[in-house]
Amino acid sequence: NAKDRGQSVALVFSMQGVGYLAPPLLCLLLGAIFGADNTMIWRLLLGFGFLPALYLMWLRKKYKDEKAASLTSSDDPVRAPPAAEKGEVWKAIKSERSLFRKLVGTAGSWLLFDILFYGNTLFQPVVLTAAFGDSEDVMATAVDTTIINLLSLPGYFVSVFFIGKLGPKYIQAQGFIMMAVLYFIIGFGWDSIKNTKVLLLLLYGGTFFFANFGPNSTTFVLPSMTYSPKCRSTLNGISAAAGKLGAFLGATMFEPLSESLGNDTIMIICGGVALVSFVITLWSIDGNVGRGNEQKSEEEEEEKEQMV
Repeated sequence: NAKDRGQSVALVFSMQGVGYLAPPLLCLLLGAIFGADNTMIWRLLLGFGFLPALYLMWLRKKYKDEKAASLTSSDDPVRAPPAAEKGEVWKAIKSERSLFRKLVGTAGSWLLFDILFYGNTLFQPVVLTAAFGDSEDVMATAVDTTIINLLSLPGYFVSVFFIGKLGPKYIQAQGFIMMAVLYFIIGFGWDSIKNTKVLLLLLYGGTFFFANFGPNSTTFVLPSMTYSPKCRSTLNGISAAAGKLGAFLGATMFEPLSESLGNDTIMIICGGVALVSFVITLWSIDGNVGRGNEQKSEEEEEEKEQMV
């Protein structure tokens, strides 16, 4: 059902948080082995990043082989339903109720969130070095990044716990508004906050906690719950593509803008983007989505249309 689907997707995706925690921990281990200034550290880190993908390729092949073997050995194999024709998908998209509003909710919020998330994730060292200066060497950055990731990791599991109770809309909305508040605090108080390392780490780590207990979990879940089955995969793909565009913009724009405008201004801009995303979430996402009431809501809409 819808509740279990959201919880399952959020639980699977929570492993991203474990993935984010692995690189700084591995960096600390390699630093202890080779020394902090050894260039082998970043080379090995880059190389180790290939191992999970290699393992996944092996698992995928193993799964396909096992599936093929089970179908071959079965006397009455279960065949997948034929794929929908392109014309049928396009017809389903055109007949999707409130399509524009739904796309703004799933694709628009995903795009804006990934600008924030990937911009800040990739340039954590830039922010930390700007705040703490030359004392922020490779090992210090790895320690600070580990602390930030440890602060943010529980957010995934809080989302898993609450997503079936509160629903994705309200988890996403509170995540965006809390991110906005924290970004504004960091941005407007940058000159004083950067002199207190613990406070900056707590506030900056807090933005990632509410990203994970918020849009970083829900943007992946919402498209699969929002759209009709006939066009769900296509519109899910469009929403995901918008997210990748946001990731690209965040990754390429964050550092040059921080150099020209300053980190304090960047944090304030991030707060503004999070605030806009909060408003979009409230306006465009159905509160029934993900709480087991989608079908009832759709039937009520159909009845209203028929009455009109």
